[in-house]
Amino acid sequence: MISPEDFDFKSEYPDVFRFRNGNKKRRKVLEWNLGSYETPEEEVLASPLAELIPRVIIVPQKFEYGVKGSSENWQTFGIWQSNLNAGTDLLTTSEKEKVDKLIKGIDSKREIARTLYHYMQDNTHYINVSIDFGGLKSYPASYVCNNKYGDCKALTTYMKALLKYAGIESFYTKIRAGENTASINEQLPSQQFNHVILCVPLEQDTIWLENTSDISPFNYLGSFTQNRKALLIDGNKSRLVKTPAMDISDVLEKRCYRFFIAEDGSGEVTINQKLRGDAFEALNYYKEQASTEDQKELLTKYCKIDNFTLQNWKLIQAHRDTPEIELNMQGTFDDQFREIGKMLVLKPLKLAFPELETPSQRTHDVRIPMPSNCIDSIVYELPNQKQFEVRVPENAVFKTDYGSYSEEYSRTDSTILLTRHFQLYTNRISKAKYKEFYDIISSIRDYRKQSSIILNKKQ
Repeated sequence: MISPEDFDFKSEYPDVFRFRNGNKKRRKVLEWNLGSYETPEEEVLASPLAELIPRVIIVPQKFEYGVKGSSENWQTFGIWQSNLNAGTDLLTTSEKEKVDKLIKGIDSKREIARTLYHYMQDNTHYINVSIDFGGLKSYPASYVCNNKYGDCKALTTYMKALLKYAGIESFYTKIRAGENTASINEQLPSQQFNHVILCVPLEQDTIWLENTSDISPFNYLGSFTQNRKALLIDGNKSRLVKTPAMDISDVLEKRCYRFFIAEDGSGEVTINQKLRGDAFEALNYYKEQASTEDQKELLTKYCKIDNFTLQNWKLIQAHRDTPEIELNMQGTFDDQFREIGKMLVLKPLKLAFPELETPSQRTHDVRIPMPSNCIDSIVYELPNQKQFEVRVPENAVFKTDYGSYSEEYSRTDSTILLTRHFQLYTNRISKAKYKEFYDIISSIRDYRKQSSIILNKKQ
């Protein structure tokens, strides 16, 4: 890095770099040399690459982007963002008239915020606008009023302006979005963000609004921005805050299957699922955006039933602000049995499970940014079951500090019921404890590999 002698900056880099500090013609000449280096291989449930590779981070203490700013601390950086966006949260006269009509007779601030959020979702759409200073400076709310579109900055500013006119305070909040993103370096105040959301503090609660999605429920951040540090912009009171974390109930997936299986392994299945978390987010998107053919292709793969043909399906969200989607499906299948001599072997429905590296292969810590929580109820109706001696797997329960897994079987004359429950908690597991985590997951995997229903033809 070549800079003027009076150029003040902060830097951060690991000892693996060889650092050299010099001067040349009234310039600072700083050099960091890493030498030969191989980028680490991707690993399951690992931190993002940005946290794993050695990096030199350089942050100027004073800068000018649109307006002059300082990275001395998060407060001064927030002041710069406030100054950059100054005067952008004003509505047009016609928009104010619409707001007056929308909120007439509504007393609750929360319901006013909900009404205006729905209005914003229904009347605008996302488009990236990053010309001039648009990469970091918001286009004004009036721009969205007139054009009915904007990027995350403009739409958030527009939503902020709607609330401001209605007498509700809110804060433009910078965040690093993504399901598994690098953490914010709190010691180096700087532009480390790729997205903007809105924080609305009320007396009894704090509301968070994602303004780029026309299908996101009110006060729902989801996997994209949950459980991480963000910079709340409030002039000289700007500060890092933490967004709410999704808990085990927020990601619950309840899945019910009923198989009607003939002796030749063919049959029909009906499926009912109630899904939250990232499964809700994905299917809610497909419900609104995907074609019928794309939905069918996605759901056929999603079922994880071998030799399955999807015939009918329905995706239902009870209310636009309900963070849950119901999926109903019907279809047919073939070849569910594997024949071994006179025995028929039925392998229970697959469950997505992390394919971990062995401890000798693993080089990084485990990072689980949000929990998993799945409850499966699987009924196998076997009309000819009386013709067979039936053996089901032993029930099993695995309880650990990292999560839990259980399988329980029960039978009647014509049915076999499997109930299983899998939970994995939000966690960061050090390399030193990886073997313990790996052994637990491997024990569950080994049990599941042996979990087959055996039907032996009676003599």
